[in-house]
Amino acid sequence: MPTFPFEVSREEILKDPESYVDAIFSCLESEFLVMPKGVGFVEYPVFERGYEALKAATAGFSKLDSKKVFQVTVSEPIAIVVLRSMLGFTPPEWGHVTAQRT
Repeated sequence: MPTFPFEVSREEILKDPESYVDAIFSCLESEFLVMPKGVGFVEYPVFERGYEALKAATAGFSKLDSKKVFQVTVSEPIAIVVLRSMLGFTPPEWGHVTAQRT
């Protein structure tokens, strides 16, 4: 079990800072890798299908052409959820912004 920086004195950390950096990094995980599950959430393969379709249509998200994005949302409707997630909107926020702009 690693020793964390908050468990030792400053002097101890300064003797071997790399081991404490490693201890912290060993516990980090991306929130993007932890998909929520349950009622109202889509399964990862479904989300991934929409993500990959958007990625392909936008040259790896480097060229956002509204016509191509629209075509993807028609052929893979889950792409709308992917876009919403990437932009960081909750479903109610997305609905509010949509209502304001349409």
